[in-house]
Amino acid sequence: QQQQQQEQHQRAEESSSGAKHGSIHHLAVTRRCRGLGLGSKLMHALEVYAQEQGCASLSLVTACSAAATFYSRLKYRAVRQIHTPTCTVFFMTKDL
Repeated sequence: QQQQQQEQHQRAEESSSGAKHGSIHHLAVTRRCRGLGLGSKLMHALEVYAQEQGCASLSLVTACSAAATFYSRLKYRAVRQIHTPTCTVFFMTKDL
């Protein structure tokens, strides 16, 4: 059953062109470890893994403007923003 769920998820991640698109759902570095390059190293490892799996791009969502700035430095681009009374939600993507 787990194999079947993984295959369904993989098919859902494929676009009509047949290219796979990965998504990052949760990533965090504790405050005391920020600024040490760990986030960049984690993102690089995820990007390499996604490429090895045949993904053409990665996407993510963040409601933290500092995180959006971090991802922008890694060449992710905001493709949509939703402004709420308390924050801005950034939908970001990067071609691999």
